[in-house]
Amino acid sequence: MNSRAVILVVLAAVAAAAAASASATEGVRGWAAQGWDSLPEKDLVKVASIVTILSLVVTPLFYFARRWHESRAERRRASQNLYLELADARDGLDTTKSADLKQVHLDSGEVVYFMNRMFNHDFYDSLVFSGRINFVKPELQQRVQHVFHYIKDHNYHLLKVRELEDVRGSGGSADVARHYRMLGGIDGLLRDSIPELMAEFRSEYGAHDGPRASEP
Repeated sequence: MNSRAVILVVLAAVAAAAAASASATEGVRGWAAQGWDSLPEKDLVKVASIVTILSLVVTPLFYFARRWHESRAERRRASQNLYLELADARDGLDTTKSADLKQVHLDSGEVVYFMNRMFNHDFYDSLVFSGRINFVKPELQQRVQHVFHYIKDHNYHLLKVRELEDVRGSGGSADVARHYRMLGGIDGLLRDSIPELMAEFRSEYGAHDGPRASEP
């Protein structure tokens, strides 16, 4: 239930409680003047009704408040950890922070540059598998999906390069050259898209370059 629906439910219950309490106002004045021994049975029923209605208001109010707090905390943890997974890839692609840049000269004379390291996507996969990725608004969720698709493509082509290099002993074949070119292109896309996506998470969810958020 979203916050607007919760507010409407609570307001309706409060209105019902107010209506019931208004009908018992005169009786309450009489009890105060004459003592509880004068409490009529019909007014006792009214008091019981008021207490019941108030309990129906307070109990769900506390429940939804607790669920809202837990949901907000979960979104904060998920956004922070996803942000840091993106930051790891960002830093891995930064030639000033990583020594994994590889330069390859193809038989055609073309020179290709790519990062010779795998990038992590475990936390993103766990969010998708559990369905918790839905905390991200749809348009941003699509961008997250695209970026991690490129990250997985980078890992795939790098794995193929390593396999072919082990078999052939060089990077001169057409097959391995194709994977080199794909790596160079994908890494360029990631260098542009990851910082933009991280900026969205900072703005939308308050993610930051801090420690990993611990799970409850």
